[in-house]
Amino acid sequence: MEKLLTRHNDILKEIEEKDHVLVQDLCEKFNVSSVTIRKDLNYLESLGLLFRNHGGASKHVRYAYEKNVDEKESINVEAKQRIA
Repeated sequence: MEKLLTRHNDILKEIEEKDHVLVQDLCEKFNVSSVTIRKDLNYLESLGLLFRNHGGASKHVRYAYEKNVDEKESINVEAKQRIA
């Protein structure tokens, strides 16, 4: 496995503690640019250590807990009928 920077390990600790982190928060915490954080997150994702999402990263795949169609069908039924 490739060697991780101290910042990479600290990012992974943040995600472990919070489950989700934002790029802006990491920029402020580590005093680096958003470009640097995005590169770090992309690198860590390429190693399979986290999952990128809009504006940040998390330790779970975004769609891992997506409801199946049968469950979605019974949610907000009245609103869906009004739209239809």
